[in-house]
Amino acid sequence: MKRMPVFFLTSTLALFVLVVAAHTLLAQSPQERRQNKPLVGVAPIKNSTAEPLSVHLLRLGLVQELNNSVTEAVELSGTSPDEIVADAKKKHCEFILYNDIFFAFRQDRGSRSGPGGRYPDVYDPAGNFLVRIRFKLVEPGVLKPRLEDTANSSNANPVTAQEAAEGALRSVRQFVVSELRAKK
Repeated sequence: MKRMPVFFLTSTLALFVLVVAAHTLLAQSPQERRQNKPLVGVAPIKNSTAEPLSVHLLRLGLVQELNNSVTEAVELSGTSPDEIVADAKKKHCEFILYNDIFFAFRQDRGSRSGPGGRYPDVYDPAGNFLVRIRFKLVEPGVLKPRLEDTANSSNANPVTAQEAAEGALRSVRQFVVSELRAKK
């Protein structure tokens, strides 16, 4: 009786293990593969200000920050709400996060009001940028948002509107993670 080479047995065993692992992974739902973390689809960020912001870089940073121990995140594509919802369903997202940067203003040193005096509660002694973001977290196909609020740029004294928007999006991430952690 001839003996089979050790290499043949080892490679056959490795192939068998690979096939079993792939079958197990494919048998799991996308939710099980994420270890029961909710998947948040981040819609394209809307810039309603006159400031030239790199919204693509802002969204990439937000997606990276949302990928943590509580949530997973992916970028969604689409220009209309229907296209965004369809992409979220295709990617098995449980939530969609919409963001609208609606206020970006460079304060004069010691100023107490935003443009036209519309935001008298905003005070920045250093004359740095202030950004406000309107955001909402919704389930695909559900009209009522699970979370809807505004976030302000952090107190890190941002020198540019881009830095201020990054700080405000960090606040958005904290709101979203807290909401999903609280209602697990």
